Amino acid sequence: MELGADCASTHNALIRAKAYLGIHLIVTPTVIEELAYGLEIWSGTTKAKWAETALRELRKWAIEPVGLMPVGHGICEAFYETIVKRGYLPEHERHDALVLAEAGLWNAAYLITWDHHLLDIPAQPLAKIMTEKDLTPVKIISPETLNRYDPTAAAKGRK
Repeated sequence: MELGADCASTHNALIRAKAYLGIHLIVTPTVIEELAYGLEIWSGTTKAKWAETALRELRKWAIEPVGLMPVGHGICEAFYETIVKRGYLPEHERHDALVLAEAGLWNAAYLITWDHHLLDIPAQPLAKIMTEKDLTPVKIISPETLNRYDPTAAAKGRK
């Protein structure tokens, strides 16, 4: 979850994802690590309050924290090296690559994020790289996209 955006909007998007799309919500180890780190470095700011709320309320919001088996860390690192080498993420965005790889290891259908580095990755090359690394391809969507999702229109063939 990217905390640079509106926390309430992100929360609403997660509720919509669960209710309308039937998505089982998980949070990966790198996301938990980033929230905990953010809590420290943003001390006294609105972002720190959002990070604290997210960490405290995950289970209440029906978001399941998940872990990785040791071999998963190596797969995530290999994915990071490949996606940077191919130019889809800058080298300094290691955590973005790890979050994406962790989602693929957990067979997630979607990665919900505000992060433009992730949202800007083209879907087809991403799917190819993820498949090469034995990861489930993940569709990256923003909370804003979920908040605009109209389930009645989708049922009629429109989005």
